[in-house]
Order: sequence, then structure tokens, then C-alpha cells
Amino acid sequence: MVYGYDFDGVNLSNPQAIRSFEVNHTGHTGGGMTVMDDGSILLAFGDNGDAFQDGRTFAQDDVSHLNEIVKIDPATGDVVTVAKGVRNVQRLDVASHGGFDYVDIGGNIAEELNSVLLSDLLDTATIEDFGWGRNADGFAREGMFYIDAGGNEVGTAPLGESGFLQPLAQWGREAAPFVAGSGPISCGGSFTNICTLFGDLLFGRVYAVQDGPPRIAKDVFLVNLFDVNFSPTTLTTLAGGRPDPRFFCFGDDTAGVLLEGSGDFYLLDEFAPVPEPATF
Repeated sequence: MVYGYDFDGVNLSNPQAIRSFEVNHTGHTGGGMTVMDDGSILLAFGDNGDAFQDGRTFAQDDVSHLNEIVKIDPATGDVVTVAKGVRNVQRLDVASHGGFDYVDIGGNIAEELNSVLLSDLLDTATIEDFGWGRNADGFAREGMFYIDAGGNEVGTAPLGESGFLQPLAQWGREAAPFVAGSGPISCGGSFTNICTLFGDLLFGRVYAVQDGPPRIAKDVFLVNLFDVNFSPTTLTTLAGGRPDPRFFCFGDDTAGVLLEGSGDFYLLDEFAPVPEPATF
């Protein structure tokens, strides 16, 4: 259910149902949500029909809302699909560089940082396709890899493959048994060299890219963290275990992170030279 509330700056009141969507018993329910300047809502759904393999055909079905990003008119509840082919979206960010960004958690092969110009996303003459789900050629796209029905990598998509929006950046597991991306944020009040910051829910690694769209396949940098005393630290250390970081921008466009593992909030600021690229 999507609800609207009155907000007086402190309290929510007067809940009004806007739209309901079917939820299945398996897969990821998403998600991400953001409100546009005109009051319309962008809402992302995960692969709630199939959490693994190649997503089957749900993600490429223009009728189903699964694996899609939709635009909702809060006054009428009307829904328009603006993008499809997404797997398990983490946070929708209308970024200062003009892009619409989100992290898409992968299956077995790669995590994605996706970005599209907001104007292109909202132009519903074309539904943007990020490639997840079984396409007409029999393969899904995870990162820039072809995925078969068993979830296995069976080839590499050519750079700039026609018909699909390839990720702004992709990164792998770096010997970790399981990775789940989190973010992204673009906070001009905190970052100079960093365009977009994102991370990993389980192990607390923090990553960055230096510039935004329209190019694709950008280098992903591993970011080193230091505490207020300039001593090296990690999100895992700060949380005392699995951190589950949720990145956000404060109202003054400075960066922050909530560690769900501990319930603590931290300010983030950039002060060091750009770090070395991560190994894919």
C-alpha cells in the first residue's frame, strides 16, 4: 500500500490510501521511493515473482508491475511504468548531476549502480529497460553479463548494447561469499571528487564513482574511512558487526549514513585523495 499523510513538520496525520499493489510470497519487494517536485511519486518494485535465477519473464512483462519503476499520481492513484528490467532496487536518488540513480542488488554475478537522465526516465514514450529478466534472446542482463535460466554467467554484453541501459558502474564480490549493494547518494555539500557514494549491506564496504552519466562502465573506487580523530575505521567496526548502512543526504546536501546494525547515525565528509580502484 502507498499512503499519503499530512505533515506539520513534526507529526504525520490523516492517512489516505493512494494505491495498492499485489505482493507475492517469494522474491524481493523492492524498493525505493522518491517524490518529485510536482508531487508525483516514483516507486520501485523488486523481483517479487522470482528472487533468483534470471528473473524469468516477469521483469520484461510490460503489464506486470514486478521488476519495474512506476510513476504514481497521488491525486488519482494512476500508475505509469517508466522503467523495467530491475531486480532488487536500493534507494532512488534524484541526483544533483541531473541523473536518476539507484543501486540494483545482483543475483550471483555483479552489483549495479544504474543512472539515467531524469528527463529520459520521465519520457514515457520509451520505457527504459535495465536488462534484468529473460529477454527475447533467452538471457537476462546482470551488470554487463548475460545470465542463463539457472542464474549463471554465459557471456559478456557488448559495450553500449542496443535496447538496454547498461550500468553506470558494476562491482563484484571481491572474494566475499555474498554481497548486497546499498545507496546511492550524491551530496554536493560533502563531496568534491566523489560524484556518487554507495556501499555493501553485509560487510560495510564503501564505494564511489567520480562522475555521473551519460558514460557507462565507470571505475569503482574503494573508499577508506576514518573517524573524527582521523584513525582508520570501518562501518562494521562502528556497528559492532553487520552494519546494514543506509546512506542519505541531509537537508543541507551533506552526507550521512544510518547503520541499522547499531541504530547510529554518522556524518560523512570527503577529505582524502581519491583512493585506488577496487578489483572486480
